[in-house]
Amino acid sequence: MKKSLQDQLVVEMDGIFYHLTRKSATPLHDPSALEGDKWLISDFKGGVPTFRKVDAPPAYAELVMQRRMRESGEITSDSKVLTHWKQSRGINASELFFTPVELSIFGSYEDRSHDDSNHHLLFSSNAILYALLERFSKERTVMVIFEHNRHVDFIVGRDGRVVEANRNSTFSSDAEAKLSLVESFLEDLSRLEAQTNLKVEHIVYFNWVVGKEKSVSTATPSFSPTFETFSNKTDTIGWGKAGHTETHGGSDLAQALPGWVLRMARELNVEYQILRSNYYDLEGDEYLLTSIPQAINFLHERHASNAPQALRHYRAGRWLPWLVIFSWGLIVSLYFADLWLQTFSGNMENSAMQMVEGVSTEKIHHPDPEFKKNLAFAGKLEKLKTQPSMQRIFSDITTAKQGTMTFHKLTIQYPPDGPPVIHVEGTITTPFQQAYVDQENFLATLRGKGYRIKNSQLNTNVESIRLSLDLERP
Repeated sequence: MKKSLQDQLVVEMDGIFYHLTRKSATPLHDPSALEGDKWLISDFKGGVPTFRKVDAPPAYAELVMQRRMRESGEITSDSKVLTHWKQSRGINASELFFTPVELSIFGSYEDRSHDDSNHHLLFSSNAILYALLERFSKERTVMVIFEHNRHVDFIVGRDGRVVEANRNSTFSSDAEAKLSLVESFLEDLSRLEAQTNLKVEHIVYFNWVVGKEKSVSTATPSFSPTFETFSNKTDTIGWGKAGHTETHGGSDLAQALPGWVLRMARELNVEYQILRSNYYDLEGDEYLLTSIPQAINFLHERHASNAPQALRHYRAGRWLPWLVIFSWGLIVSLYFADLWLQTFSGNMENSAMQMVEGVSTEKIHHPDPEFKKNLAFAGKLEKLKTQPSMQRIFSDITTAKQGTMTFHKLTIQYPPDGPPVIHVEGTITTPFQQAYVDQENFLATLRGKGYRIKNSQLNTNVESIRLSLDLERP
């Protein structure tokens, strides 16, 4: 994250937006009210970190996963997955770490980002989980834990590869309730070790805790119901070894770690790493304790969930000042180079004229019409190499169909100048409301594959709904 954005961070947890700076946390009704560029971290109304394996190549893994989760009832037809990481596992298999989210919910965030006149990047809180795993899992198996109120999200992996991710929740956020999670985590990690032969060697912890102060002290700002004690030292990252207490910068780091995490680290006999928590006073007697301002130092714009066009716009804006400096340097260099060339050309002119007098000239023969015709035909063949094949277009359209869609006609034309033009006709036998949803999901999938929608119609009769669609594939 750029230093200029450290005071332009908006975090949404449990439906409440907070503008976080280095000194304060202010509730926001609408993050767009914050002027300037900003990063928005959100749980997207409770999006659960999810890891799955699917029998499909990475290019189609999200589509197959969405279809399976809809069929099993895990998500509705009006849902999508935000992929944070995916990897091929064999010829026709993939692994994914993602966040399922309702389209209606994510669409509101995208619209707000699109309407913002400044750069407005969207990040799932689960993207921070993977960013920390990617940073700390080199040559060791790491478990990253994110505690936010009564929920605990976690991810396990090695060398950037994810092997497990999920969420555990308790009935309340107090310390006794969280201690009940230890046995559940130990069972899950034991099962994971048996399946993958990977044993957790390191724990990284960060948090988002909203609580009420029990007392006020000049030495200790507050006592959290989830933490044994709270330390306000300025260490960015603390570390310790289970079984004994380490100190770093004069602070007892075991005090900064929740009791249930410390107990789990001791049971596993592993090292733990704590991202320093910032303490913020909220309204009334509430406080916010969070290490997200430190965690986002490992976040990159490639972890954002914005559309590719918004990310390209963001990167272009980031490099624009450097391009301006480079352009001015180039202009000045060319100016002085031109002065030198003018001086040098004066000395060379006489020598060049003498050389020209001794050189014979020869008439240039222009190519005949048949050669030009062959050259134009070769140019057309070269252009066709860059166009998507009929098999690719057919595969894209058939794999994107939704519900009860049936295609009766598919026409593909390759004009001399321009992209392929596709015409699709078919029927949908479901009621109109569901047919409309299927059509929108179908169109969204095609847009994601790079197709431009030129015309889309739904015509209904007594028995079925007729679908007519015109596309372009640049």
